[in-house]
Amino acid sequence: MLSDAFNHINVIMKPDNNMHVHIKSKYIAPFFALIRPIRAFKAGIIDVINYRRLLTEIAMTGAGMETEVIRQSADNINEALSKDGILHLDFKKPYNKHYSPEYLKYPAPYTDVMLEASYKDKNALLCDLTFWALEFLFYAG
Repeated sequence: MLSDAFNHINVIMKPDNNMHVHIKSKYIAPFFALIRPIRAFKAGIIDVINYRRLLTEIAMTGAGMETEVIRQSADNINEALSKDGILHLDFKKPYNKHYSPEYLKYPAPYTDVMLEASYKDKNALLCDLTFWALEFLFYAG
């Protein structure tokens, strides 16, 4: 039932349409609501800073491969890992640079989790990303 609900969210919401509520003269997002469709993980595009966390939490619920976005994400991760076993993300693109974990001061509840103390060493970020990818694939089944 949960995987059907997640699949239905992506069917009824348009890909580039964010849901907001109009209150007085402002458009605001409902508190703790999914305001945009859940997008599958792609190594070339970083959607928002915490989308890896959202995908992981969906996989942790047990909905796993029955959820279309989780299945697509797992396929994309397997493809990205097939080159050399390390998950590489391109943080050089202007859009991706804004969401780079390298610029996080410390992890917070609504950002990705940092396992390494700092990202001064280039391998630290690669270790974190690869660990996340393997953890995600484990939870996705």
